[in-house]
Amino acid sequence: MMTNIQVANFIIGELHKELPFDLILNQAETEAFLTFVEGYKGDLRLPMTCKSESTIIQVNKENIDAIYLMLSPHTEQHEEPENSIDQFIASGGFDEAFKDVFGLPETVKQSLKEVS
Repeated sequence: MMTNIQVANFIIGELHKELPFDLILNQAETEAFLTFVEGYKGDLRLPMTCKSESTIIQVNKENIDAIYLMLSPHTEQHEEPENSIDQFIASGGFDEAFKDVFGLPETVKQSLKEVS
């Protein structure tokens, strides 16, 4: 089962298709999508059809921007992108790897402290 964030990412990933198109969601995806709809303050104008276990949402030029605006802040708010450089710096790996490349040698730093 997909999380709400995964559903939002999935739907955003589908928005590149040629318009109009039908976005077909299963029951769990529909429940997650409707959670986003309930919290959205704008006007979506979503033509929706429910058939057995799936929901069909027609995505068109009138509603695509609103769908994106509804979903993108939620994913940005709840999803932290993995940044290996930041992790490398936070772990102290950067300082260790480049301690002799950048900056002054420790003896010079100590001498400067004594002078000031």
